[in-house]
Amino acid sequence: MKIDQTDKRTNLPTIPVYYLYEMLDGARRKGLSLPTLLSGLGLDSQLLSHSSSRISVVLYSKVVAAVREKLQDEFLGFLSNQTPTHAFLVCCQGITSCENLYQSIDYANHFYHMFTRDFSLELVDEGPNIRLSVHFSQPEFAHQFMISCLLLTSHKIMSWLIGEQIPITEAGFRYKQPQHLSEHRYLFGNDILFEQEGNYLLLNRAYFDCPTIRNYADASLFAKDAAPALLLPPKAKVFTRKVRQLIIPFVESGLPEMSWVAEKLNISQQHLWRKLHDDGTNYQEMKNAIRRDLAIHLLENPKFTIALVAFKLGYQEERSFYKAFKKWTGITPGEYQKLVIPS
Repeated sequence: MKIDQTDKRTNLPTIPVYYLYEMLDGARRKGLSLPTLLSGLGLDSQLLSHSSSRISVVLYSKVVAAVREKLQDEFLGFLSNQTPTHAFLVCCQGITSCENLYQSIDYANHFYHMFTRDFSLELVDEGPNIRLSVHFSQPEFAHQFMISCLLLTSHKIMSWLIGEQIPITEAGFRYKQPQHLSEHRYLFGNDILFEQEGNYLLLNRAYFDCPTIRNYADASLFAKDAAPALLLPPKAKVFTRKVRQLIIPFVESGLPEMSWVAEKLNISQQHLWRKLHDDGTNYQEMKNAIRRDLAIHLLENPKFTIALVAFKLGYQEERSFYKAFKKWTGITPGEYQKLVIPS
């Protein structure tokens, strides 16, 4: 019984539960009953207390969509005014008329200022880099979730507009270094500074000379992919994603050695190591993450027993799978299923 490669969820990362907790803070502020919201999706609100556990992108997106629908707010209750839930699509459609990335940020500011003055975006030329900053009118709007959301969404839109993934040279934040530094590195890369004067990304300036290539018709497909959640960890870096897709079919039979991967990619092991390091990971971490992510995706499906999940992940004994899953998430597979599958 092989991993189903037609199920695109198997190639998607999982998300730490603490992201879910952070995302729901706006809803808390607006008085939304989180236990009622989550139970309506078949989730136990006790899931939020397991901050070291993880959930699939699919499940996370369902919760985000539910919050957006309940609050009728694109920004999930974090800002002072509601922003229509279709605003992102309309913004993307309009932004395709921009000739360059500088114009795109100006357009985004003008567009969203029709609904709120709580934030603004800024591009500043700094020689080899362009500084993308987000500013807030009041300190209470500068929630970590909103900072990440606005910076990553802007970066995603600009990369989409030119058809190239713009490298993040450095990320800086006003707040102190968080406990989950590894997840920040996954989102923003290895070069991150905290307790800075502002919240920003440094982006490679060369990409700002590229013309925009998208048209109005492209926007719907992009928005459909990007808008279900304002903050989703981006798809794994291009190289990491390539390696994941290459080795996922071998999960059940045994993930290949690094030398095999390097040979298939026609590069040296040293080059492979360096490319993964640039993406903030290494090959062993990737293998563990693939097993963990697939385990979570499969356990969220009620048709899979724990024994079957262990088998599909290549474990000869359930005990070994239990031990690995608890190390990854802090809870057992059975405890996880009780939290995410309706009884």
